[in-house]
Amino acid sequence: MEIRIGEKEQYPEMEKFLKPQKNCLAEYVGSESSLKRGKTSLRADVFGVSKSNQGEKTIYLCEGKKSDIFKLIKN
Repeated sequence: MEIRIGEKEQYPEMEKFLKPQKNCLAEYVGSESSLKRGKTSLRADVFGVSKSNQGEKTIYLCEGKKSDIFKLIKN
């Protein structure tokens, strides 16, 4: 038996993953963000910003497709 869940139903699970597993600050984990500069745009379904690691932070952008597992993109 295969269980399929919608894209938005996956958001809370990804947010839970980003906080402890990727060391993201709770106040910097959210959903549905869009960035645009000139003709270039980027959309993230779920995003998180990690705590500082030797002065550097990591931004995680996650994209979900219908009933697929989220793809984690590290920039």
